[in-house]
Amino acid sequence: MIVNNRITLFNEIDNLTSLVPRYSRRQDLDDSKYTPSSALGVVVEGKPELVLTAAGGATGLHSKSFILVDDVLYLAIGEFVVCLSGSDLQLMFSVKMDEATCFALLYDRTHEAFLVHGELLMTRFRRDGQIVWQSGGADIFTGEAEIVDKTLRVSDFNGRKYIFNLETGAEEMA
Repeated sequence: MIVNNRITLFNEIDNLTSLVPRYSRRQDLDDSKYTPSSALGVVVEGKPELVLTAAGGATGLHSKSFILVDDVLYLAIGEFVVCLSGSDLQLMFSVKMDEATCFALLYDRTHEAFLVHGELLMTRFRRDGQIVWQSGGADIFTGEAEIVDKTLRVSDFNGRKYIFNLETGAEEMA
């Protein structure tokens, strides 16, 4: 998946055993004894630079797996969000944002809101990775999350609709 004219992302979970010689660096996001279920390759200007792995819930690669804001790349992989910055994409932070899997990332420039659509939690975090709030529901958040006005809206596995206040994370009435 192409991020911009410099960076391309690849889902590398099926190639994990052959990755070490191809990528300059490997970063295992958790110290788990389990085999990684997600592996994301970051290629910069055609050169395989970094492969990230996580052992939590498996994540795929799609248009909401990442956010590029002011030349800083935020990625969802497993239960983590990572931040890569600079021309060599140095790891700025890696924060566990969900107990299971981070499905998608959203960004609202108006409110400077970075949001994670997790399997079990909706999370707002700051540019530096610090969690502002987390809110859960009655079941797995399977509906597409969207920002509407000053709210984050999503539904769960049973079709229950949630509206979370963007500033506080408090659930509002539908």
